[in-house]
Amino acid sequence: HQAIMDYARSKIDIRIPIISNLTNSRAVLIETETPELKRLQKKISEWVMLPESHGEKFVLRRFAPGDLFDVHFDFFEHENQLDSSGQRTSTVVYFLEVPAIGGDFEFVRANLVIPPQRGQALLYHNRLPNAQPDLMSLNGENRVVEGEKWTLTKFFRERPISLN
Repeated sequence: HQAIMDYARSKIDIRIPIISNLTNSRAVLIETETPELKRLQKKISEWVMLPESHGEKFVLRRFAPGDLFDVHFDFFEHENQLDSSGQRTSTVVYFLEVPAIGGDFEFVRANLVIPPQRGQALLYHNRLPNAQPDLMSLNGENRVVEGEKWTLTKFFRERPISLN
């Protein structure tokens, strides 16, 4: 865990940031560039029961005090957003570091609030068994009040990730 956190700290400010109108947290894409990330990716893939080839790159995210992630769906809401890899089926959020206060993960429509725990992961599905979007998967991350929260997120798709 510490090796992944050290690697994360070395990359968060030098990689091109992911820009989103849903959050002001700092986020970057990272490959499985270290043995620790390779092991984590393998473990997550086995847990989700999907091949590693179906996983997007990790999203490394740092939430500073005041940062949050507005409610959203992880699945693509419009057909024109899809590529040959298809729809996002599952999401895993791994909590690298947790804040002293705030930063809870919330499924708004399910009225479910999950406090982040360092070293733990959260798995949820974005689709129902009939392949329809799961509208109960609407989620957000509440404001960090004190300290920082660091997460690694892995999205899985229906088919292998296209390389184009």
